[in-house]
Amino acid sequence: METITTLPKLEPQKASRNRVAGLLQKVYHLTWQQVGLIGIMGLSASLYLFRLEDLGYSNEYYASAVKSMLTSWSNFFFGAFDPGGYITVDKPPVFLWIQAASAWLFGFSGFSILLPQVIAGVASVAIIYHLVKRVFGPGAGLLSALALALTPIFLVMTRHNNPESLLILSLLLAVWALTRAAEKGQLRWLLVSVGMVGIAFNIKMLEGFIILPAMYGVYFLMARTSWWKRILHLGAATLLLAVVALSWTLIVDAIPANSRPYIGSSSNNTVSDLILGYNGLGRVEGNTGNFGGGGPGGQPSGNFTRGGMPTGQQGQFTRGNQSSGQSGTASNQGTSGQTSTTNGQTTTNNNQTTTNNGQSSTNGNQTGPTNQGGFSGNNGGQPGGNFNRGGFGGNGGGFGGGNSAIAGRAGPLRLFLNDIAGEVNWLAPLALLGVIALIIQSVVLFKKGKEKFRSPRNTAILIWLGWFACFGVVFSMAEGTFHSYYLVMLAPPVAALFGAGTMAFWKELRQGNWLGWLMPVALLANAAYQVYLLAAYPAWGSWLNPVILTTSVAGAVALVVSGLVRTRFPKTHDWISRVGLALTLGLLVAPAAWAINQLYVTPVNPTLPSARPGAETELGMLGNRSIWDGVSQPFWADFATIVLPLALLAAVAALVIFKLVRSVRPFAGKLGLVFPSVALVAAIAVSGCSANTTWATANETIAAKSASTTNQPNEGLIQYLEANQDGAKYLVAVSNTSQAAPIILETGQAVMSIGGFMGSDNTLTATQAAQMVSSGQVRYFLISGGGNRGGFGGGASSTSVNSWVTQQCTVVNSSAYSTAATTTGANSTGGQNFQMGSSQETLYDCGAVKAS
Repeated sequence: METITTLPKLEPQKASRNRVAGLLQKVYHLTWQQVGLIGIMGLSASLYLFRLEDLGYSNEYYASAVKSMLTSWSNFFFGAFDPGGYITVDKPPVFLWIQAASAWLFGFSGFSILLPQVIAGVASVAIIYHLVKRVFGPGAGLLSALALALTPIFLVMTRHNNPESLLILSLLLAVWALTRAAEKGQLRWLLVSVGMVGIAFNIKMLEGFIILPAMYGVYFLMARTSWWKRILHLGAATLLLAVVALSWTLIVDAIPANSRPYIGSSSNNTVSDLILGYNGLGRVEGNTGNFGGGGPGGQPSGNFTRGGMPTGQQGQFTRGNQSSGQSGTASNQGTSGQTSTTNGQTTTNNNQTTTNNGQSSTNGNQTGPTNQGGFSGNNGGQPGGNFNRGGFGGNGGGFGGGNSAIAGRAGPLRLFLNDIAGEVNWLAPLALLGVIALIIQSVVLFKKGKEKFRSPRNTAILIWLGWFACFGVVFSMAEGTFHSYYLVMLAPPVAALFGAGTMAFWKELRQGNWLGWLMPVALLANAAYQVYLLAAYPAWGSWLNPVILTTSVAGAVALVVSGLVRTRFPKTHDWISRVGLALTLGLLVAPAAWAINQLYVTPVNPTLPSARPGAETELGMLGNRSIWDGVSQPFWADFATIVLPLALLAAVAALVIFKLVRSVRPFAGKLGLVFPSVALVAAIAVSGCSANTTWATANETIAAKSASTTNQPNEGLIQYLEANQDGAKYLVAVSNTSQAAPIILETGQAVMSIGGFMGSDNTLTATQAAQMVSSGQVRYFLISGGGNRGGFGGGASSTSVNSWVTQQCTVVNSSAYSTAATTTGANSTGGQNFQMGSSQETLYDCGAVKAS
C-alpha cells in the first residue's frame, strides 16, 4: 500500500516526458505524404491569415449585416442589414450566421468576420487532398491541394466576407458524401450529400444548385445498387433537398410583411422572388430582377452592353486603351458637370469630378499598375471611368441595368480568355488534357478486367469533370450579372483534375506507355497558355514568362530524356523523371505570384473582389513596408495574423529539414522531394518581393494610404445626428446600403436604407415616409445631389420619397455638421468619394413635419 501511495507523486513528470517522447516519435515517423499535407496546410493558413486585419471589413454591406444581427434574434434570423431591421441583405443568412457567431465569440471586428472564411479555405485544401488521394494516390492529392491553395481568386475569396469560401466548403463536403453514397449504394450518405447542397443553397441560393445535375448523374450511373433503388434514392434525396433548401424561404414568406424586414433586392418583398429574379434568372438571362435605374453620374437611363460599357446616353464612359509605356486614352465623354480625362490630364466642370481609378500619367506616359486590366484599362471587363452614385431622385449612377456588371463576353470561350481567366484557369489546359489520360487509363483497366465500370476512380473522374462542366456552362453563357470572382467555383475541379491528370501522365511515362509521351506536350501547352494570359499584363509577363518557359521547357526535356533512357538506365530514368515532375510545378509560379500579390494590395472595390493585378487603387497599394507597419488591431489579432503565419512557415520548414536529415532514402529520392519545395519557396519569395517593392508613392505614409481606402463617414454629421435624434428609431434615412453601411459600422445605430443594395428597391412610398416621420420613427433624410454616394438605381420608391422630402422638410445648413465635409477617400466603386455630409449631399430635417 505504501508503494502505491508514493508512486503517483512521480507520475505527472513521467507522463509529461512520455507525452513529449511520444510526440517526437510521431514526428519522426511521419511519412512524406503527411509532411507534404502539413506543409501545404501550414502554407495555406499562413497566406490566408497574413495581415488579415489590413482588409478591414472587406464588403461593408455584409459586415453591417453581421453587426446588426448581433443586436437581436430577429435580425439574426432574417439576416437584417441594419440594426432597425428595416431591410435584409440580398442573400440567405447562413453564411452570415457563421460570421456572426465568430463576431460574438471574438468580438466584432474585421478579423473576426473574415476568420470563418479562412478556416473554410484551409479545410477545403485538406478535403480536396483527401478526396483526390483516396482514389488517385497521395502524389495527386498533394498536387491538387497545392494547386487549390495557390489559386489566386481562391486566396482572395478566402480572405473576404463574401460567401464563396463557405459555399465551396459545403459543396466539397457534399462531394465527399456523394462518393461514399455511390461506392456503398447507401441512401443515408446520399441524404447527407444533398443536405449539404441544401445548406449551400441557403448560402448563395441557386448557385449552390448548379452542381446538382452532375451529382444526380453520378449517383444514377455509379451507385452500387439496382437501378430502381437508385431512382427511389434520388427521389427521397430530392424531397430532403427541398426541405433543407426551402425551409428558411417558406418560413420567411409565411410571416406577414409588416412583421419582418423587407426582403432586399426582391421586387415584391418575398424570398421566392429573390430566388427566381435577382439571384436567379437575373444572373443568367439578364434584365431580370430588381436592378432599376438611372445612368451613371445622374445621367438618364441607358442600355449597358455586355462588357459593362454604358451606351446610348450622355456622359457615357469609355475604357482606356492602355498598355505599358503608352499614353492612356481613357475619356469620359461628359456633358457639363462631368470630367474629361485624356492622357492623364483632368479638366473639371461644375465641381464634379470623375477620376480614372487611380491612373497616373506623366507626359502622356502611363505609370503604375493600372495598365494591367482590373477595373481600368483594356482587360478588366469593367468600365475604366467612375460611376457617381445618385440620390433618392432616380439619379443613381453605377449599375443602371441588368447587364451592367458583366465580366467578359458570354460565349463558349469566355472562361479561357485572358481578361478574366487569370482568376482561376492557370492550370486548366493540363487539367483538361489530364482528363483524357484518366479516361484512357480507365478504359484500359476495364478491358483488362482490373477495374469495374462502377469504380471509385470513375466516380471521381465523373464528379470532378461534372462540377467543372456544370459551372463552366452556366458561367460561360450567363448574360446577366456576372462578376469575375464567381470563377472561384471552378478552382476545386481544376485543382483536382490537375493533380490527378498530372500524376496519371507521369505514371504512364514511367511505365513506358505511349500515353506518357503526352505529358511533355501537355506541359508545354499549359505553359503557352499561361504566356497568353500574361500578355494582358506586360509588367508581370516581363519576369514571369522567362520563369514559366524555362521551367516548362526544362521539364519537358527531362521527361523526354527519362522516357528514352527508361530501359537502359532505370536508376537514371527514375531520378530524371522525378526532376521532370518537379519542374512541372513551375506552372504554379504565376498563380502563386498573383496570389501573393494580393497580400500587399488593397482592392479598388471590396464589394467586387478580384485577383487580377490592376484591380486595386494606386492609393491602395501598400508597397514598401515592414510587416509590422500600420498595425491597428489588438495584440491577439496581430499575433494571429502576423506571428502565427510566420511561425507556421518556420515550423513547416523545420519539419521538412528534420525529415530530410533523418531520412534514409537515397539522394536521388531526396532530390525529387527537395526540388519542388525549394522552387515553390523561391517563387513565393520572388513574387512577394515583387509585390512588396513596387508602386509605393515616396511622399505618402502607409497609414495615410490605408486610411484613404476606407469609406469614412463624416464624424461631424454623425455627431449632429446623434445629438438631435430626438428619440427616433432611425438615426437617418439614406438611399442605399453603400451610404448606410459606414454609418452603421461606425455607430451601431439603425439607418434606413430606402433603396436597398442597388438603390432601386421599392420599400417605401411617400405616404409611408410621411407616416414614419409623424410617428417619430425617422427625422433626418440624407439626399445625394447626383454625388458619389447616392443610389445605384433610383427606383420609384426613392423618387417619390425624394420629392416628398424636398417639398416638406427643411434643409440643414452644412455648417452645422461639416467640420471636414470635403475629405475624400476611395469609395467602393474605385474612384474618389466624398464623406457623408459632403457638399454633394444634403441633409433634411423633417422634425417640423412631425410637430405639425
